[in-house]
Amino acid sequence: MSTNIDRPILSALSWICFTLLGGGLGCGSSNPFSPGVVKLPQTFTPPAEIRHDTSLVDGWRFIKSDVPGAEQENFDDQSWDAISIPHTWNAQDGQVFGDYYRGPGFYRRHFFIDASEAGRHLWIHFSGANTVTDVWVNGVYLGQHRGGYAMFRFDMTSAARVGGDNVLAVRVSNAPFDDVAPLSGDFTFFGGIYRGVHVLTVDPVRVLMGNYASPGIFFTPGNVTPTSATLALRGEVYNGDTSAQDINVHTTVVGADRIVLTELDTTVRVEALSAVPFSAQTSVDNPHLWQGRDDPYLYTTYTVVSTGGQARDMIVQPLGFRSFRVDPDQGFFLNGSYLDLHGVNCHQDLLDHGFATSWDDDDRDFSLISEIGATGVRLGHYQHNQHVYDLTDQLGFVVWAEISNVDCVHDTPEYLTTTQNQLLELIRQSYNHPSIAFWSLGNELGNVSCGPDPTPTVQSLNSLARAEDPSRLTGLATYRGIDGDTLRRTTDVIGYNVYDGWYGGSPSDFPADIDGLHQTLSGRPLAVSEYGAGASVIQHQSPPSQPDPGGTFHPEEWQSLFHETYWNAMKSRRYLWGKFVWTMFDIASATRLDGDTPGRNDKGLVTYDHTTRKDAFYWYKVNWSSQPTVYITERRYNPRSGGNITVRVYSNLAQIELRVNGVPQGVQASDDHIFSFNITLQPGTTTPVDACDAASHSVCDSVSWTAN
Repeated sequence: MSTNIDRPILSALSWICFTLLGGGLGCGSSNPFSPGVVKLPQTFTPPAEIRHDTSLVDGWRFIKSDVPGAEQENFDDQSWDAISIPHTWNAQDGQVFGDYYRGPGFYRRHFFIDASEAGRHLWIHFSGANTVTDVWVNGVYLGQHRGGYAMFRFDMTSAARVGGDNVLAVRVSNAPFDDVAPLSGDFTFFGGIYRGVHVLTVDPVRVLMGNYASPGIFFTPGNVTPTSATLALRGEVYNGDTSAQDINVHTTVVGADRIVLTELDTTVRVEALSAVPFSAQTSVDNPHLWQGRDDPYLYTTYTVVSTGGQARDMIVQPLGFRSFRVDPDQGFFLNGSYLDLHGVNCHQDLLDHGFATSWDDDDRDFSLISEIGATGVRLGHYQHNQHVYDLTDQLGFVVWAEISNVDCVHDTPEYLTTTQNQLLELIRQSYNHPSIAFWSLGNELGNVSCGPDPTPTVQSLNSLARAEDPSRLTGLATYRGIDGDTLRRTTDVIGYNVYDGWYGGSPSDFPADIDGLHQTLSGRPLAVSEYGAGASVIQHQSPPSQPDPGGTFHPEEWQSLFHETYWNAMKSRRYLWGKFVWTMFDIASATRLDGDTPGRNDKGLVTYDHTTRKDAFYWYKVNWSSQPTVYITERRYNPRSGGNITVRVYSNLAQIELRVNGVPQGVQASDDHIFSFNITLQPGTTTPVDACDAASHSVCDSVSWTAN
C-alpha cells in the first residue's frame, strides 16, 4: 500500500497549481493588490501560501470501546493500539457476512505547535470520520459532528498551546443514530477516522473558516459560450483583529498556460471579531471551456485577502467554464452539444481497508474508469473525499453527487436538520468543482418498510439545494413502484434503479419497461441511475441461465449477457440523459449472503480488490472507449467441457480473425462489437486461442483453455 495516504490540504492546492500551471514554478511573494482596474500581467507567479497545514498521520493510539475519562489530557493510553490515519475498526469484520462492530472507538494523539504560530488562529480539521464524532484538545471539548462523509473542523485557538505539546482526543461512533442518515443501506458503514486529520493555522484576518468546512469562497460561471462568460464570486471574510478593518479581496484567474484570464476585486469594511459577506462580478472573453472527457480544461483561482497592502490569507480553487442542460427527450447537453452521458456508480471501500483508502487508491480507480471510456460518474450514496472531485474535474467526468439519504427517513426535526446539514456540507465543500452537475437528494427512499413518507423531506431538501445553488440541477434516484407522483416530480431530474433480469423478470423486459417509464414521466428528464447483475470470477456457465440473485452461484457469463442486453437497448434511447452501471467495483455489504463471498455485493465490473476486470468491463470498454481493443470472453472458465464451444470476442475493431493452435478459423465482422466463432476443444488437451485485428494483427488477445 502506498504511503501517500492523505496529502495536506494546502499541499493539495499547491499540487493543483503545479499540475495546472506547469512544474518548476516558484512561490515568491507578490505585490500588494489595490482596488480598481488592474492591468493584467502576461504571466502569473503564485503567491506564497499563507495558511499552514500539518497532517496528523502517524503516532495515534486507538481503542475500540468507550473509555470514561479518555478525553482528559493526562489519561494513560499506552496500552491502546498504535495506529495510523486513515483508519477503520471494521476493515475485517465489515467485509464479511454478519454483525460487525457498530459502536464507539477512541483515538488520542499528541501534537506540537511551533512557537512561530503565536498570534495565529488554530483549527483542527477532519476530512472524514464515521458517524458521530466528539473532539477534545487538552481536555477542552470543542464540539460534535453528526454525519459520516463530509469534512468538518473546530476552532481550537483557546484550547491549544502554542510552543508546546497538545493532546487531541476523538470519540467516534458508527452506532445507528435515529437522526443521522443513512438509517439503513445495502453497504457496510465502516467506523473510524477513515480520512485525514489536519492542524490548520490561519491569520486572524481571513476567509471565514467556519462555513461548513468549505473553502469559504464560491465561483459561479454564467452565460457561458465559447466567446464570453460572466463570473460571480461570493464569500465571507472574518476580522479577528481587535479593531475594524478595510479588507480587500482580490482574485486572479489563471489558465494552464500561466496567463491571467481576469481579476475580481472588492473591499469591505469589517468590525472587530466579525464576519461580513462580499461579492464581485466580472465578464470574460473567449474562455477556454471545460469540455468533459474531450478537453477538461481548468483554470486556477487565487483569492488573496489583504489589509493595508499586507496579504493575510489566500484560498486556491479550481474553476471551469461550462454550461449544461437536460432535455426530457433529447438527453444531456454540455456546452450546447449533446453528450452521451454513460458511466458507473462508485462506492469508496476496498478489500481489507474498508473506507480507509488513500489518494493513490483513488488515482488507480479513476484510471480504470478512464480506461472503460465512461463520460460520467455517480458518486453514491454519500459525499466522497475532495481528491475524488479533483480527479473528476481533471479527467472530465460529469458527476452526480449525492448525500446519504438512503432507503428510509424519520419525520423528526432532528433528522431533517442533520440531513440538511449533510446537503449544505456537500454543496459548499464541493461547489467549485466544474465536474459536478447534479446534487442528488437520496436513493430508493421508501424501498423498505422502515419509515414514513419521504416526500416532505425531499421537498425540503430540494428547496434548500435550489436556494443554495441554482446553477445546478437537483436529482433523486428511485425504484419503480416505491415512489409517488409528487415525490418523483419534486426534483429537476429523476433516476431509476432498474434490475430486470436480476431481481425478477428478464433482461429482455428492460426496453419496454424503460419506455413505459418515459411515457409515464412525460416531460421529466429520466436516467437509469443503477442497473447491474452479480458476477463471480470463479463461477462459470456457458451458455448461462438466469441465476437466483439471493443464491451463491453467480456465473460471470450471466452478468455479461445482462449488460449486453441493457446497453444495446440504452444506446439508442437518447431520452435517457444518463446511464450508470451498478457498480464499478464490488463492495462490502455485511447483510448479504449471496454470491461466492458472504458479505459482498458482487455487481461490480471489477473485483473488490480493484484489480481483476470482469468480462463485462470489456463489453463497456469496446462500446465506450476509442482505444483499439480485442478481448476473448469466458477466459476464466477453465478447465471447461470439451467438444464444440462458441468463442465470443468483444472488440471495437472492424474485423476479427481467430486462430486455434495457430490455425486460422476465419474472419468475422460485427455491427454490435460481439464476434462469435465455433470451435472444437479436444478433451484432455490445452488449446491456445488467439483473436486479432484482421487488418494488421497489431491488436490481439490470447487465452488457453484446458478441456476436461
